[in-house]
Amino acid sequence: MAKYLFLDIDGVIKTDYGCFNTKSLAAISKIVKKTDVNVILSSGWRELFDEEMKPQRKCADDLVKALAQYDIELKGKTQSMSNEELKKVGSLNKIREMEIDEWLKTHPYQSFLVVDDIEIERFKDNQIVIHDKRGLNWIDVRQAISILGKEG
Repeated sequence: MAKYLFLDIDGVIKTDYGCFNTKSLAAISKIVKKTDVNVILSSGWRELFDEEMKPQRKCADDLVKALAQYDIELKGKTQSMSNEELKKVGSLNKIREMEIDEWLKTHPYQSFLVVDDIEIERFKDNQIVIHDKRGLNWIDVRQAISILGKEG
């Protein structure tokens, strides 16, 4: 069965300095190599990709290139809610929770991890909440590997 890492971009690998954080990219790469996890885009950035995960704008292409420098490939993306659903739900953390939950219902998994700068209460045992000014770091890597389990 698969392992999934649901990746937010802003605040996780793209900090407030506007660039992709190389330390955070290296940290994600380490998690991927140690756990053989599939990286799923759960960020609003997913709107910049088509269904085959082909970038539709330059910034999305820049993201793919930055990830590729660290041997990271996006394997999919969560589906966005409709405008009507968004209006009903309201809060971003609840929306993100519902989108990830939908993915998990249709994709069998061994383990999963949510890496986001927004706390999602329902996934607290499977989430690392990232401080948006520092991004993902090496301390987070140990916790991620523990949640996902070693390769295999």
